[in-house]
Amino acid sequence: MIFTDADNVIPDVVWISSKRLAQLLDEEGHLRGTPELIVEVLSPGTTNEPRDRQVKLKLYSSTGVQEY
Repeated sequence: MIFTDADNVIPDVVWISSKRLAQLLDEEGHLRGTPELIVEVLSPGTTNEPRDRQVKLKLYSSTGVQEY
C-alpha cells in the first residue's frame, strides 16, 4: 500500500469497498489510497511490536483509515 513515496507499508489485511477499489489502484495494480479497514497482526519483538502499535497506527490515522 503506497500512501507517499516515503510511506509504503504491507498490512496483513485490508478491506476496501467495491465502489472505491477502482479509484485506489494505479496502472501497476498498486493500492494508492486509504482503505476503510486495516488489520495488522502484531509482530513479536522489541522493534516490531512498537512499530505495529505506534508508527503504523499514526500513519493509518493520519491518512484517514477508518478502522485499524
